[in-house]
Amino acid sequence: RKVVEPYLVRQAARKISDADIAALEALQEKAFQEIRENDFNRVRAVEISFHGQIATIAGNPVLSFINAFISHLLVGMKQRLKPSEAFSLSVAKAHDNILLALKQRDENAAAEAMVQDIEMVMGTLTALAEDQGLLNWKLIAG
Repeated sequence: RKVVEPYLVRQAARKISDADIAALEALQEKAFQEIRENDFNRVRAVEISFHGQIATIAGNPVLSFINAFISHLLVGMKQRLKPSEAFSLSVAKAHDNILLALKQRDENAAAEAMVQDIEMVMGTLTALAEDQGLLNWKLIAG
């Protein structure tokens, strides 16, 4: 993720339209709504959709495919590890930072915000896996 997604968000920052921004804003509104309603399966779907939308905006079909595959693995990990509401709020806030940089068409800030999001998710999920005794090849194999 730390290789593919910062590149994609940089490309998206160069190409993003007002309609694209509105679509990302709608996803963010939906994420916060699902968090308020404690529907974390839907929250996870919205989180992944946010990243997928950025990949679509970037316009690189090969990297979008790779991103979708990685996202599929990430969904499985989140379903298995069941991160907390605080995690979902952290992800939503990280996505707000990405969106702000995209609105400003600032590719450097967007890439930096993306890396911060990825590192936060990786750190939290790794800690959960360790706490649950799942940090080994079986977690990835599912």
